[in-house]
Amino acid sequence: MQHVTLLPLDLCYTNVIFELSSDPHIKNALGITVENIEDTKTFLLFAIEEERQKKSLSRMIVNE
Repeated sequence: MQHVTLLPLDLCYTNVIFELSSDPHIKNALGITVENIEDTKTFLLFAIEEERQKKSLSRMIVNE
């Protein structure tokens, strides 16, 4: 059985999230318009603030 971990969003993951979400297949499938690392950082800050205000709950899926 494969192990999967859910982690809260954190700015320390900005680079890897940007890199993975920049793949055209991922970008198109998700319909995102991230063009640079600052866009990713802005999104993460927004999502973190939404969670702080108890408006949403976002988690990253990390596999083995």
